[in-house]
Amino acid sequence: ESNFPRLLSEGVHIYDSPTLKFNGARSKLDPQIIHGTISRFRVQKGEVGLAWLDNEPALVEEPGTYLVDSSSFKFVSLRDAADKTIMLGAKKILTVNAGEVAVTFKAGTLAVLPPGRHYIEAIDHTFDDFLSTQQLSIRLTPPEDGRGKENELLTCETKDLVDIGIRADVFYRISDPEQAIMKVGREFIPELVKDTSIATLNNIIRSTALGEIAQSSQPSAQSEAEHATKVQAAQAMGEASAPLFFDKAHDQFLAKLHDDFKARYGLEITNIRIEQFKILDKALSQSIAGQAIKTAATQSELANLEGQTQIATQRQERDVRLQQLAAEAEARRVQLKAASEKSQAEALAEAQKVRSDMEANTRRTQAQAEADSIRLKAQAEADAVKIQADAMISQAKAEAEAIAMKAKAEAERAKLLAATPLGEKLSLLEIYGDVVKQSNEGVQKIVYVDPTTTQAGNPFSLLTLQTLQKDLVQLGGTGQNLAA
Repeated sequence: ESNFPRLLSEGVHIYDSPTLKFNGARSKLDPQIIHGTISRFRVQKGEVGLAWLDNEPALVEEPGTYLVDSSSFKFVSLRDAADKTIMLGAKKILTVNAGEVAVTFKAGTLAVLPPGRHYIEAIDHTFDDFLSTQQLSIRLTPPEDGRGKENELLTCETKDLVDIGIRADVFYRISDPEQAIMKVGREFIPELVKDTSIATLNNIIRSTALGEIAQSSQPSAQSEAEHATKVQAAQAMGEASAPLFFDKAHDQFLAKLHDDFKARYGLEITNIRIEQFKILDKALSQSIAGQAIKTAATQSELANLEGQTQIATQRQERDVRLQQLAAEAEARRVQLKAASEKSQAEALAEAQKVRSDMEANTRRTQAQAEADSIRLKAQAEADAVKIQADAMISQAKAEAEAIAMKAKAEAERAKLLAATPLGEKLSLLEIYGDVVKQSNEGVQKIVYVDPTTTQAGNPFSLLTLQTLQKDLVQLGGTGQNLAA
């Protein structure tokens, strides 16, 4: 409208203007909408928006929808945030993975960036390439021939001027990227490792005779420990012994290159693997093959003879072993029989001992039971006597207490009766009554006495009321005399 761009949101819009021009409708989900000076773009999670604003590069990483109305704004594109290099103008986002470094130059000076995410804004900070620090391998092959192909085997010359072909691989890693780049150059590192390795291997083979190399065509078929054992056995028998060529070549190769490359170029030669070798001279190869066949036949015959000798030896050893086993079995049988008889005798003796112990324990138990019975009986009798004595003592105490109580009661009664004349007489009368009663106990015959004998003071007189007064007077006088 009026030559100014506008973006209308959803809804009904009514305009009455001759300068209004409708250009069309776009989906709000479109990643980019450009209308005149208005730019609308969407940055989703995992994307980076690239744009120019006022001639300055802008990298938008925050997810969202952006609307910019400026004639100096230009949206470029959307990039995946996982891309290793995101660049716009002077701004760069470099993602360096583990096992590699980023080669950059800041104001002409080398700057190696370690693994991580790096943001670069300086205009004089440029990015060159990534350089792997992991272990790498190079196949050692000669240079390309005129047909543009590489030979599969590396041709080397032995000490005795015999051409052989070797298939070998060299393993290396970049331990100091900055030193390697400054001394060699990033693109020349593989070439340096390959050329130096070929020259070193040629020197090792040129100082080795063909017989030493031909010891084993498969270096992995025999371990160093097994070979060392064979060398010791050969030395003990006075025979010739030497290390395997491939092991020797491996050690010499690493000894010559490992420390030198690491110190000079920041490169670490970790290993060399020699897979096989081949004699390139066909006539010599056929001659060696024929000799090898004869040697193999001789070795096979020797192996057969040795096998027959071992079979005969093993048969004799087996017979001796069988006789020895039979003798051992017989001795074992006799030993088992003697042990069985000994065990049986010991079992009988043990049973007799157990029986004797049981009888002794039975008699001991019976004697102990009888002794316990006698002791319990004696204890019971003693307890009975003690109980009876305690009962008699208790009875005697009870009778004594009863007598004392009775005497006390009668004394009190007598005292109360003596307080009055009539009571005194009643007391005397009661006493005489008791005397008469007790004196007549057990009387079986009655004797009639002359009444004239019933005088006071006669011990044979009968107790009568008439003589009661005289007796009381006499008793009263007797009590006064005793008191005086």
